[in-house]
Amino acid sequence: MAVKGKNDIVRQRRDDFISKWGSSPAKIATKEIAQIVSDLSSKIHKARVKSKLTQQQLAKLSGVSQAVVARMESKTYDGRSLASLVRIATALEFEIEVLVNTKQ
Repeated sequence: MAVKGKNDIVRQRRDDFISKWGSSPAKIATKEIAQIVSDLSSKIHKARVKSKLTQQQLAKLSGVSQAVVARMESKTYDGRSLASLVRIATALEFEIEVLVNTKQ
């Protein structure tokens, strides 16, 4: 068995990444955002159920409508507002971290 060099490992990781995400930066960003949204929706739903709250109860605690809670739990909804997200996350006692990086 041949020993892989650093370039071979980098090439393999790049190929694995491209096969998973695609090679277009726009496609990569879209897929990453979709995964983040899916994870967030799932976390909100699981936390609400674990807290034994209905959507209506969570809505009342967070100061949003029940429809907003339902949309936040939907993996296909794209129009989440940061303000609503913060209200719901606070009511569920989530810790919120926001990272903003510049491309260099």
